[in-house]
Amino acid sequence: MPIVQHLGATVTAVEYGVVEVQMPYRHELSFRSDGAIQAGAIGALIDFAGGAAVVSTLPSGASATTLDYSIKMLAPPVADTLVATARVPQPKRSIHVCLVDVVARTGNQDVLCAVGTVTMLTARDR
Repeated sequence: MPIVQHLGATVTAVEYGVVEVQMPYRHELSFRSDGAIQAGAIGALIDFAGGAAVVSTLPSGASATTLDYSIKMLAPPVADTLVATARVPQPKRSIHVCLVDVVARTGNQDVLCAVGTVTMLTARDR
């Protein structure tokens, strides 16, 4: 996905209903000179991670599109890397809700900086 490439995000782990995505700090994604990553970039990370987690529960040939997502910032997102962990608590047939935690990682220290929910509509080949 071009937006994911632009953000520099990479999928680092995939299990059924759970996906981890990492996004390194880049100045272009920052909000201030202190290195805080802008909330819009974090929202895009949450949307992608949530969508990937939903797709991991679907059969081959099925797709999903975002209906809605929300983000709540909990701490300044100042880090070397943001790590989003998305999980689908209860897969459904057509509408899925995914929960996403985002930690700001510097070295071996993680700080929960944002949480989000993503609601996806799925389409299956018939």
